Amino acid sequence: LLLLTLYCSLGQQKTFIKTLYFEYDNYVLDNEEKSKIDSLISDYKIESINISGHSDNNGNNQYNDNLSRKRVTTVKKYLLSKQIDDSLIHVGAFGKRRPLNNNRNEDEMSMNRRVEMEITGKYNKLTDISIQGRVFDDKNQPLIAEVTLNDESGNGIKTVHSDMNGFYAIATKVICNQQYLLNFYNEKNFMSSQPIVFTEKNRVFRNLTSVLPELKAGKKYRFKNMNFYGNEAIMLPSSRPSLEALLNLMLRNKNLVIRIEGHVNHPSYISDENADSALAYNQWLSDERSKKVYEFLLKNGIEEKRLSKIGYGAKYMLYPNAVSDAEQEQNRRVEINVISF
Repeated sequence: LLLLTLYCSLGQQKTFIKTLYFEYDNYVLDNEEKSKIDSLISDYKIESINISGHSDNNGNNQYNDNLSRKRVTTVKKYLLSKQIDDSLIHVGAFGKRRPLNNNRNEDEMSMNRRVEMEITGKYNKLTDISIQGRVFDDKNQPLIAEVTLNDESGNGIKTVHSDMNGFYAIATKVICNQQYLLNFYNEKNFMSSQPIVFTEKNRVFRNLTSVLPELKAGKKYRFKNMNFYGNEAIMLPSSRPSLEALLNLMLRNKNLVIRIEGHVNHPSYISDENADSALAYNQWLSDERSKKVYEFLLKNGIEEKRLSKIGYGAKYMLYPNAVSDAEQEQNRRVEINVISF
């Protein structure tokens, strides 16, 4: 599995406090405070916001409770106007009960006339990236191929074509620290895919080489990125683009007939005291994994006569003595056997 890492800006879940301030005896959100909210909404995918309203110590508790409640309501309304889902917003009003200081002068009191927003979200600001590379067949001849950058859900971000010398270039915007996948397609070759995670320091990747093996009857093809959770027939989310790419290959090649072959990982350290039950379970699980791909293709318009499926249990593990998580993950796979083309 080739994992390419491109560097750009942040992107992981983060929780932080942003404070908004108000004039004396006022609950109007001015433009400066609105701009603080606007910058957050544009840069982060919001997962939750806890809003707490506060006041200085002028007036009694009832008056200040009401004033802090109005401040919270103002902020919430502004968030709702910016399409933040109501279910993500949680509010509380505390009046003068939680001061930051002793309210000894106007400067201190102004710091207490506030709304605090505790925000949890993921950085999702789009960042410019550039990818350049070449595409070859398995005889080292350059290929004219379709090259698509997909997000982790299989959605296409940008598609280009390599030229007669196999060269291609992609320039686009992405969200950092999310997995993307480069899919390569040529109608006479099996698809290829390469996962990419964009992170912090360098937004340019050059000299990427990708090989698309020729489609031949009787040959098996293995995805670099179509794997399953342990002991389940549920694909890893990162496998979705490969599944979409296989569908695309079948839709464009009407004569392509395949057999979908499921495999499992059976760790060598597991006792074989119940060998028969383990064998039956491995067979069932590999059958279910091939069935998942089979049903996906049927559901999306591929004729049943072009598809068959089989499970091989743990008979053909790529790593018979798998120890690392990566090796075990590669054993939990589906392969494609070309019956005719």
